[in-house]
Amino acid sequence: MSVGCPVVSGFVFLDQNTLNPALTNNGLLDAGEQPIAGATVVLLNSSGQQVASTISAADGSYSFTGTTNGAAA
Repeated sequence: MSVGCPVVSGFVFLDQNTLNPALTNNGLLDAGEQPIAGATVVLLNSSGQQVASTISAADGSYSFTGTTNGAAA
């Protein structure tokens, strides 16, 4: 039986840190890094097929809710 994930979420941001260059491209949202608003974020299932898409908010946040068995509800 496959168990769904109720929420998939995160942030889109420019991973370039001018305050501490050692933190650039580390994959983490660190202080001083800027969010990217209006970015298209695509949700793929385990077969690589697109099941949903959304646009990041002004703060770079995005979320997909109601995902079950590899598909968005």
